[in-house]
Amino acid sequence: MSVGLPDFIEPFRLAERQAEMKGRLPISRLKRIHSALASDKGEVLAQICFGIDEQRQRYLDLMLKADVELICERCLGALSYEIETNSRLALLESTHLSEHLPEGYEPLVLDQSDPVLLASIIEDELILALPLVPRHTQLDCNASVTKDEAKQQLQPEQSDDAVEKKNPFSVLANLRDKAD
Repeated sequence: MSVGLPDFIEPFRLAERQAEMKGRLPISRLKRIHSALASDKGEVLAQICFGIDEQRQRYLDLMLKADVELICERCLGALSYEIETNSRLALLESTHLSEHLPEGYEPLVLDQSDPVLLASIIEDELILALPLVPRHTQLDCNASVTKDEAKQQLQPEQSDDAVEKKNPFSVLANLRDKAD
């Protein structure tokens, strides 16, 4: 159960009333994001403001904060990751209306007459905020590379000028010297 947040909302009506809501939502209730997480512990802090702008565009501002545990792609261990995202979603009744959205809006196409599962909107925004390839820094990762090897890999390589180049024909010069 979410704390302070309803399960279902009617976004178009809430925009007309310029409603605001705050609350917490357990990550364990968000099923689609589970495959990207190491655990479903924790919660999402959400603040949602509904409104209508000067161009009569209905919107919702969604501010989310969550600490999640992802799976590191290098070592497959748990990786703590902080999500903090702000989104302005334009409430639209059809996809063709998204072509004329003002800058700064993301489209959210909904049926005006149906209530919407709020957790679904929150989960969509969390999924979009996840990194494509979650991984520790090389120094913090428990992968097969040791920390000393990781430090060496992070050091800049020597430039071509600093490395003495060996002439591949020097062997032939030695042969020529012996023939004389």
